[in-house]
Amino acid sequence: MQQMTAAISNKETVIVAYSLSGEVKPLIEAVTIAGRYGARTIVFTAPNSSLARTAELVLPFHVDEGTNVYRPSPARYALLALTDMLAMTIAEKVGAPAVERMRRIKNLQGMHKSDAPNLPLGD
Repeated sequence: MQQMTAAISNKETVIVAYSLSGEVKPLIEAVTIAGRYGARTIVFTAPNSSLARTAELVLPFHVDEGTNVYRPSPARYALLALTDMLAMTIAEKVGAPAVERMRRIKNLQGMHKSDAPNLPLGD
């Protein structure tokens, strides 16, 4: 799916990819394909990894996952937070059109809630 999405990319596409190791071959290939079609590529990954070398913009990322397989993944929570920050930064740069899109999302979500105006957007 990643590679199919990458294959339909163009210069108006931005691909954001995530990998702790930066060595997942199908993901590296997808980012490479997207780049070939002119997409902007942003990756959250280990610096100097194979994935980092394929991307236009590397946001270095490392979280020690530890060895306890039963604990929730700290990297997953960190990546969610980074994704939210990236989205907020982009929305602020886009300005009014982004605000209108967010208003539409809030309105749609509110259709199914009793106290919608007072609830957070992501509720």
